[in-house]
Amino acid sequence: MPVLETVVALYDQADAGDDVSQMQVNQRLGREDGDSNTSRAFEVLERGGYVQGTASIDPLPGALTVVPTEKALKLLAGWPADGEVALERLIAALQTQIDSTTDEEEKGKLRRVLDAVQGVGENVAAEVLTKVMMGG
Repeated sequence: MPVLETVVALYDQADAGDDVSQMQVNQRLGREDGDSNTSRAFEVLERGGYVQGTASIDPLPGALTVVPTEKALKLLAGWPADGEVALERLIAALQTQIDSTTDEEEKGKLRRVLDAVQGVGENVAAEVLTKVMMGG
């Protein structure tokens, strides 16, 4: 998530037509140039449809430069969200809260909520969230 958040932030600050490079992301995150975690994140984000690779070099995994897709911008840049994006945000927020709390009782409650949300299925949860967002 930090790599995607950084890509979106850098893209928002870039001139029209400019892509975001692994080097820029590494600098922003305080990582060494050529950090393999960033390269791997670019690869995973591209496979997931969150970024579109615009330049690459073999044999490095992931693109050297990317632009965020509509899916990423809906998730992170406040673009109008649908139920699927709201569901992704809810799951990410719950997971972040689980990871950051030290209270085991609270952690257990949060895990149960996360399990329940994931247990009803993505389509049902997204439909419910869409109705909530639309006031219906």
